[in-house]
Amino acid sequence: MTSVSRLAPARSRLWLLAAVLLVAVYSLARYGDAVGDFYFLDDFWLLHAASRIAAGPPLAFFEIFQPTHAGFILYRPFTQTGYFWLLVSLFGLDSGAAHAFQIAVFACNAVLVLLIATRQLASPLAGLCVALLYAAAPGHGAAVYWLAAYSMTGAALALFLLLWWWGRSSGRARLLGCTLLQVVALLCGEYGVAGVGLLVALACFGARREPWQRVARDLSGALLVVLAYATAKLGSFVVRGPASFGYGVTADPLVIVTNLGHYATATLNVLTFQLGAGAYAPVGFLVLGLAGLSIGLAWSGFAAWRPVALGTTLFVLGVGPVLLLANHYFDFFIGVAALGAAITCVGVARLVARGRDWLALVMTLVVLGIDARTADAAMRQNGVAVLVRNAARSGEALLTRLERLSKTLPQDAVFVMPKRGVMVSVFEQGNAQEVFFRPPLRVRLYDPLVGPRTADGDVVLSAPPPPSEEATAPTFRRDARYDWLRRGLSGLHQRYAQLQAALAR
Repeated sequence: MTSVSRLAPARSRLWLLAAVLLVAVYSLARYGDAVGDFYFLDDFWLLHAASRIAAGPPLAFFEIFQPTHAGFILYRPFTQTGYFWLLVSLFGLDSGAAHAFQIAVFACNAVLVLLIATRQLASPLAGLCVALLYAAAPGHGAAVYWLAAYSMTGAALALFLLLWWWGRSSGRARLLGCTLLQVVALLCGEYGVAGVGLLVALACFGARREPWQRVARDLSGALLVVLAYATAKLGSFVVRGPASFGYGVTADPLVIVTNLGHYATATLNVLTFQLGAGAYAPVGFLVLGLAGLSIGLAWSGFAAWRPVALGTTLFVLGVGPVLLLANHYFDFFIGVAALGAAITCVGVARLVARGRDWLALVMTLVVLGIDARTADAAMRQNGVAVLVRNAARSGEALLTRLERLSKTLPQDAVFVMPKRGVMVSVFEQGNAQEVFFRPPLRVRLYDPLVGPRTADGDVVLSAPPPPSEEATAPTFRRDARYDWLRRGLSGLHQRYAQLQAALAR
């Protein structure tokens, strides 16, 4: 007869596998419609740089480590040029396949959240609730739909791998692994500076409190990497000055607390619907108060408060790198912090339910039910997500129109367009006329206040066509080899939408 001790691990593995599949399928289905989207804004100049590198000799790969026009201030080689180089190498110019890859990375993030939370909360059901709440956070929308926002999604992937590795390793393997992953996180972007702090939070308030000597030893490599990075960054500030173009920082405490509350409302659909700008500062103070209370109680020996302390600490640290930005707010910066928000919600539910997970499950079902009744409105009606998707459709319609016109005109025809909106990002910054056309199209942009100067044979386009004027199905530079990806994910999303519609009745 098989012993109970042998059955228990088998059941645990089966439960974990089922939970992984559920979280992955939910994440893929929620965003599966993104495979019909095109490129937007920063995507074009990154695509141009990546295409040039991909077409060069093998050693040209190392050009991804060259700083972009933003310099070292926003140094993100793995999530900007490097990421687009990978997409071009794998899928060419097929934007649908590129979006499928980005959705898959988001699903990986949600699965890593499941593994991290299951270990740190010592409960498979609690871990599943955390992962579903994470995947359902409405602020993620733009980061999944906008390829250039991989700077957040990719950084979250690196940091979640760091947290996961810390929880399952020990000794030299932990020291070396965490040091390497901290380097990767910083090469993904400035959000990586939160790595050491996140690990300290796990060590203090996770499933087990570790001796500080061991924590200090295992963190030493990652800490040195972060200190070296911070020193280089500060040196860059001194030499070149702080970042401009919207990245100015502030020391105003009220602005910082308001930002904190704003990010908190982006982690839960009910908060997104119910709270406006006037509530951001109070919510920020509430988050700080809950963090201080839970940390104090957990440190004093009240074990039931440890998950709340862990969650609030992870949330604050997760958005810490962007809290000081006075005029550069995006909901999708919750890519890491949403893990802390979800753990906080589950931790509070367990406190109310005296350590049991039933209330956390009910809360998770309520959140998913709100999404079902509203067709994910909290995420899909996000201003940035709407802008990304609409502008991407306009860009694709514009390039489709140019392709059709170019086939009926002489090869030396010049397309003359106003320098505004989509035209600037697509042609002036992104050089789409070179990336997508062989031979390159001849494009000239003019100042709308002055008007166009034309010559014989010039084709003047006053504005990009609305997407409705073109074919309803996106087709520009789609590769038939990846149609299976589009069919699979779009079909999965359709079933998800049908299920939501049925539940909403």
